[in-house]
Amino acid sequence: MSCPDCVSGFILPGEPTGVLSDFAKTIKAAAFWGSAEKDRASPPKLIEETEAMYAGRKGTDSFIEYDFKTYKGTVHGFGIKPDLSNPVVKEAFETALADTVSWFNKTLVV
Repeated sequence: MSCPDCVSGFILPGEPTGVLSDFAKTIKAAAFWGSAEKDRASPPKLIEETEAMYAGRKGTDSFIEYDFKTYKGTVHGFGIKPDLSNPVVKEAFETALADTVSWFNKTLVV
């Protein structure tokens, strides 16, 4: 059994980086992609391409449940080391955390 078969849902906190094209294609579990608004490692074009790849699976055996969300006013790393003195970043961080919990509640098989 490969690793993508070991989980029922997971979060990818804004990391569709250069490995995305290889990694994203192997994911077989529900996936949530939370991204910073400004991130050189995950530019909007790359995120759009990844989302289009998942959308293209609709109606096929390789379709998985997925969601993409970009958090306005944020930069790379906001979900790990947020500037909580910035109200926009603080709100985005708290929203991302709530979205993460919601995603797991929705998709995790217990």
